[in-house]
Amino acid sequence: PLYNSLYAMKHRVFGFWFDGPGLIIAAPVMLLLWGTVTTVIALGIAPLIATDAFRRRRMQPR
Repeated sequence: PLYNSLYAMKHRVFGFWFDGPGLIIAAPVMLLLWGTVTTVIALGIAPLIATDAFRRRRMQPR
């Protein structure tokens, strides 16, 4: 039952082309894509958080 629900979810999310050999081709591509996206987001957000914290720390004593 679990496998079937996962399969259905996979179908809903990725579409029918993600079957069989398509999965073997697409899985690394998806992982690579997710890795790049998360890296870009992390690199984009980290400096903002760091500068914000830095500013707050400098402002606090005065």
